[in-house]
Amino acid sequence: MKGTQSNSMDNGKAYLPSIQGKRDYKSILLSYRIYNRLSQEEKNKFNLLFLQYPPLVSSLALYLRKKMNIPIQKVLFIKAQRDMLEIFDEASLKFLGYLPKERFIKKSLLFQGFVPLESIKLRRSYAYIMTNRMIENKIWVYPIRLSDNYKTMIKGKYKSYTEVFGKVGIPGITKIKYSNE
Repeated sequence: MKGTQSNSMDNGKAYLPSIQGKRDYKSILLSYRIYNRLSQEEKNKFNLLFLQYPPLVSSLALYLRKKMNIPIQKVLFIKAQRDMLEIFDEASLKFLGYLPKERFIKKSLLFQGFVPLESIKLRRSYAYIMTNRMIENKIWVYPIRLSDNYKTMIKGKYKSYTEVFGKVGIPGITKIKYSNE
């Protein structure tokens, strides 16, 4: 692990905040709290950029905004996507099993765009990202159809679930639901 940190100094990662404790990890999982503290101008900028990136990248951008006090801008999202995903993956393994309370998980899922299962119709031949258990008496689904078979994927209309999984949802809470289940 230490060897990867010294090699990453040349690509700018040395200046990124690490995810040391549960508090930092929780900050990323519950990034809606950071969002709520932004000025209206920064919220507007965030909302425009949020649509171009997966929810996890947006959460990491908010974490960078908080830790490094950088205003919301495209560079923040690019840095989050390019450099912070790896750092977050390592932290996810380190804090495996840690989960916030259900009410906070629900708020985080809503912030990422998840909806209750009963509000959408799941279609065959697609994969969906959803919670692996009930959160506040509901199963939550990311309402984007993802491809889970080769024929659908080669048409190019839908992203493969492998491209999206890990960038949407909460580690330990979300799973991929295949159409044949």
